[in-house]
This record gives sequence, C-alpha cells and structure tokens, in this order.
Amino acid sequence: MHTVPRTLPRKRDVAPIAALSRLPVFFNLHGKVAVVAGGSDAALWKVQLLGAAGARVRLFAPHDGVAQACRCLLDSPRKSFSIEHIPRSW
Repeated sequence: MHTVPRTLPRKRDVAPIAALSRLPVFFNLHGKVAVVAGGSDAALWKVQLLGAAGARVRLFAPHDGVAQACRCLLDSPRKSFSIEHIPRSW
C-alpha cells in the first residue's frame, strides 16, 4: 500500500470573520453588477464572495492601492467569474 504524505495547512494571514451584528441577507446575484471599493485583502474577500455568487464584479481601486493577493486574482487567466478593475478611487 502506498501512503501519501499529509501536509499541514499553511497559516493564513487573513483574520477570520468577526461576529456579525446582523444576519446577512441572501440575494440572487447571478449576472448582476456588484461594486467593490478598494483593493485591500478585505476587498479581495468581498470580490471572491460576490464572484462566487455569480455577480459581475467591478473593483474600484487605484493601481497602487491594490494588494498583492488582489492583483494576482486580477491577473489570473483562470478566474471563475467576471471581474473588471477600474483603476481609480471610488
């Protein structure tokens, strides 16, 4: 029997979601435009969440204000959703 070595998950730099004061509301976003302002790691999380829900995401952030992880997503040819970067402040 061949044993596949197990690897431990990497420590993530992103903090978990804090407690919510309100229950999120769920909308059908498939094909709708969603706007995210800023290019921080928090914005990246929102972009991914909206994209996974089927939204066409428009990210408003200056070129120098886009975090590296967010830049990687924008440059990736293997995105599973539509994202447009508008290179200016909201």
